Formats: sequence, structure tokens, C-alpha cells
Amino acid sequence: MTFYFTGTGNSYAAAIKLQQNLHGDLISITDCVQNGEFVFAPADDEPVGIVCPIYYGGLPSIVNEFLEKVQFENAPSYLFGVLTYGGMMMGAGWRLEQKVKKAGLQLSAVFGVKMPANFAILYEPPHEDAAKPILEASEKRLDVIAEKIRDRECVKEGAGIAEIALSTANYPTYDRSRVTAPFYVNDKCVSCGVCARRCPVKAIEMVDGKPTWVLEKCVFCMSCVRCGAIQYGNKLEGRYRYRHPVFRKKKHCCKKKDTAEVE
Repeated sequence: MTFYFTGTGNSYAAAIKLQQNLHGDLISITDCVQNGEFVFAPADDEPVGIVCPIYYGGLPSIVNEFLEKVQFENAPSYLFGVLTYGGMMMGAGWRLEQKVKKAGLQLSAVFGVKMPANFAILYEPPHEDAAKPILEASEKRLDVIAEKIRDRECVKEGAGIAEIALSTANYPTYDRSRVTAPFYVNDKCVSCGVCARRCPVKAIEMVDGKPTWVLEKCVFCMSCVRCGAIQYGNKLEGRYRYRHPVFRKKKHCCKKKDTAEVE
């Protein structure tokens, strides 16, 4: 049983790769939060995983919400996290463990997977040619991680003293940064409504045929930014918008499908 959250596809692709190796259900955290589904019953000795990206050295806000509400009828005997990142883990593994402890659960292992960076608001994401070797390395890395999970290895990556210090210093910035006021659409918008359907917290609504941000804060997942019509102040103008190639493939078979993964 693997729970995942994704914005531009990195963590979704990682979750699919793990499922191919480990089998079990693949469950969207976005769907769980939107539908109020938080109670699960993993089979005896079934590994249970959380797969998500690292934001500012910590977890996406929607993943925090999910971990605060999730309940297991059978406590997982092996609970693992797989965290995707563009730069470094920055203590996110430690932060995940603290969140899990508050939920009354024990985290057995945390693994990090480097993926193409996607935070176009701050920097230019790698184009396809530059992203290709990173993605190829991530595939091999996920095979290794799957083997460690099968062997029930207890590895805690991203929990060193220096990494924890980085997370402590940087993560508070995440909550201050994820404001929606600077978002707008330019004249390239065709009123398709895909951005509104993609948004994991329904921060976007279509008003008079145009996307309108109706919440003060969002997850800051860059899912909507995959569309070139969406801007954020002057920070996205002329900048490449990254999405994992998994979003250019056919749908994958899984228990729950995040609406963001249809396009």
C-alpha cells in the first residue's frame, strides 16, 4: 500500500515504479484529502509507504494534513517514506519521522530520490535533454530502494544534524511563500479549466471562463504552472515548465486516480 502526492509527476512516477516492484495498492493523497478518506487496513506484514516531494526541506502542506488524519486499522509493521527532491533532502526525512510519530506510528525507513528540479518560480527547470540522465538514474535508484523495502531495511536518510538544521531554518519559509495572490493568467489562456481540475486543494475556480485563485494559500506544487498561460508575478515569464514524462503517457492502472494525472 503506497500513498503518494505529486505536483509535476516526479513522485507519481516514483510511486508507480515502486508499485511495479512491490505490488499493492497505489493511493492518491489528493483523493484521500478531497474525499475525506483516512481509514485504511493494510494486510499483515504489508509495507506501507508515503511518497512525496520535498518542499523547503519539509513536506507539502497536503501531506501534513493527510498524516494528521490518517488511521490504520492494522498498524503498519513496516512504514517507509520515499522523498523526491531536486537539490537535497535538507532534513525532510527527519521531519517526516516527527510527523509520523505524532500520528502514533513508527517510521521504519526513509529514502531520498533525486529528480529533475521543478520549482520554476525560483529557477529554470532542466529541459528534456538535461532531465533525461537524472530520470534514468532515478529509475535505477528506485529499483535499489524497492529491494531494501522488500528486505525490510531500516534506513533513515535525510536525518543528519546538518540536514535537520537546514530544514529547521528553511521550512518556515514554505508557509510564508505559498500565497496565491501573485498567480494570474495571460492572454494565452484558452479557458480549458485543466488547472482548476489539477489543483489538489481546489484553490482555483473558473470564473467567467478564466482561472481565479480563491484561496489565500495553496500547496505550491507547481501543478498548474505546467500551463504556460499561468504566471506568478514576473517570475515565470519565458521560463521552461517542467513535467515528468509520465504525464505524457497513458493512464496507469491504480486503485485511485488523482484528477491531475488525466492530462
